Amino acid sequence: MEPQELLTVGLILAGAGVLGLTIGGTARMLRRLGVRGSPRLWHGLLICQICCLLGYLVVCGLVLLRHTALLPPVVGVILGGEAGCLWLMVQVSVATIAELQAARSAAEALNTTRTTLLANLSHELRTPLNLIIGYSAVLLGEAEAHGAAKTSGDLRRISGAGVHVLSLLDTILDHAKLEVGRIELHPAPVALHALLDAVIADVRPLIDLHHNRFALSLAPNLPPLVADTLRLRQILSIMLTNACTFTEDGSVSLRVTADQSELLFTVVDTGIGMNREQQARLFRPFVQATSHTMRHYKGTGLGLTIARALARLMGGDITMFSAPGRGSVFTLWLPVAPLAAAPSPFPHERAAPSAVARESV
Repeated sequence: MEPQELLTVGLILAGAGVLGLTIGGTARMLRRLGVRGSPRLWHGLLICQICCLLGYLVVCGLVLLRHTALLPPVVGVILGGEAGCLWLMVQVSVATIAELQAARSAAEALNTTRTTLLANLSHELRTPLNLIIGYSAVLLGEAEAHGAAKTSGDLRRISGAGVHVLSLLDTILDHAKLEVGRIELHPAPVALHALLDAVIADVRPLIDLHHNRFALSLAPNLPPLVADTLRLRQILSIMLTNACTFTEDGSVSLRVTADQSELLFTVVDTGIGMNREQQARLFRPFVQATSHTMRHYKGTGLGLTIARALARLMGGDITMFSAPGRGSVFTLWLPVAPLAAAPSPFPHERAAPSAVARESV
């Protein structure tokens, strides 16, 4: 056989091999899709590819047998088959993209419906819970006035359980509102010292419960801050509660500093800390660092998710650095004035804390 004929046969077999791999991929896609994903188009594409492969083998046989007179019509048929394959691939791509878009729209609609239902359900549950808390407070006052110690203890437990469930519902409701974009901000000048006093008062029982030392430091000449005071208090309470929960017989500190047009609130603790894998899933909803922490420390796993989403909605963000056994550093940064346009609560990631923050862990 002439070298030119060998080269032609080699090229034909190479093309047939590539087509064979394509057929294998199409067959795997058909098995994976089953009855979904336009199966008729996929079957048509598979049949067309098999016919083209057979055509390649026929051409190879004709070259080996030197029946060159039959090559032009056979090659023409193969080219027609290749064009058919190309057309079917375009149709399959268009149909698949349309189905994926429809599936995504359906999933988004389902998620919106679920979130709306969750928000409405939370509202419905809050009313009877507030009644339980209110009536138990009234009964507690009467019991204490009559010196009924046992009844007073039971009523305190009822009230405490109601307050705990109400806080959980508020957390779920905030997360639901953030998902559907129903959180409205009300920026106003922030009385920073009064706000920090209120936040510390919120977490003081937890600080004392875990026998932690607490320190607050404010840099001099801080610029005035304009933000939603209620949401800022919520974010700082979440950050400090998180630090105090995972720190026992240690220290927790809150530092407030300024950096150009931003105000930074840095919470440093000497708690259990986290490795990189745990940090990667820390801000995911309903997730805590490990299953052990979820069992031991309880909670919904929504606090930091909500805090970061609120911070981003206010034009800032929360960053963190942690090391196992050495504690964690969480930094909330906010612009001193609200942004003109409301940002998304899920923008790109901000850089990790600076080396100064890392050295404090």
